[in-house]
Amino acid sequence: MTIFSSLTPKTPRRRGAPSGNLNALKHGFYSHLFRKIELGDLQAIPLDDLQDEIGMLRVLIRRVMELARDVQDLDQALRLLSTLSLATANLSRLVKTQRLISSDFSEFDATVDEVISELTENWRRATSENQTASGP
Repeated sequence: MTIFSSLTPKTPRRRGAPSGNLNALKHGFYSHLFRKIELGDLQAIPLDDLQDEIGMLRVLIRRVMELARDVQDLDQALRLLSTLSLATANLSRLVKTQRLISSDFSEFDATVDEVISELTENWRRATSENQTASGP
């Protein structure tokens, strides 16, 4: 170790896995349940879109509704109703989450730009008035 190496600042290492790392899928608790092709498919999924999951859940809800059409037994009807309730609650949460992650922040950006411009103008005006008041 040289005297100069202690003078150079060390950049701190980020903790944890890099963004988008899917090692947990390969080595995690459920990893033995995934087929190789499924692991590849999971790695190809964009992490910011839930449209496929929303569509799948809607199809499954429709299938459960079709099963419920011919039910005569009260216990079976209650189980189907419970399943439908859980599925629709999850669908609602997925739709809400999708809306949140894909929302357009342009309106927010415009508001922030407007506030910053107004603050900057007020600061310039106040600085100009202070210079004029103090005189030469």
